[in-house]
Amino acid sequence: MEQINNFLDERDFALIENTFTNSPRLSDIAWFYSTKVGTETEIDDLNHSYFIHTLYDHHASRSDLLNVIQPLLKKLEVKSLIRAKVNLFLRTEQLYKFDLHQDYPFEANAAILYLNTCNGGTFFEDKENPFTQSVRNRLLKFKTNEAHQSTSCTDRKFRMLINLNYF
Repeated sequence: MEQINNFLDERDFALIENTFTNSPRLSDIAWFYSTKVGTETEIDDLNHSYFIHTLYDHHASRSDLLNVIQPLLKKLEVKSLIRAKVNLFLRTEQLYKFDLHQDYPFEANAAILYLNTCNGGTFFEDKENPFTQSVRNRLLKFKTNEAHQSTSCTDRKFRMLINLNYF
């Protein structure tokens, strides 16, 4: 696991940030609701849900906004994407940790680029520093088969990030 602050230069990050987080653009994006964040056991929990905008999956672009993250893909030296998506977690009254999960059961690269600063973040099992807080333009690199948990946030209207899985 590696954490890198100010991963992208400000100009490249601002383009990504403005595309996904700023109104009115935020309301123009096709967001899809999911009743689970980590595993199937969350479906019945009223607080465990989020919105997803898939950029790339199943060997194909799924959004006309995929080109916006090209500076990120270039800096990470992505050879082949497995999946790229934007996750939008709404604010909750208390901080919720979603179920522990793996992005994929095989080893490939995973990266999270946090699009805003809030008190939410990502937890990992069996790490010396198990929590990485969501901080604007912070990148978190890990392996797709490492178990981790997302959280909601309580101090902002939403928590947003880009999640990449790649070779």
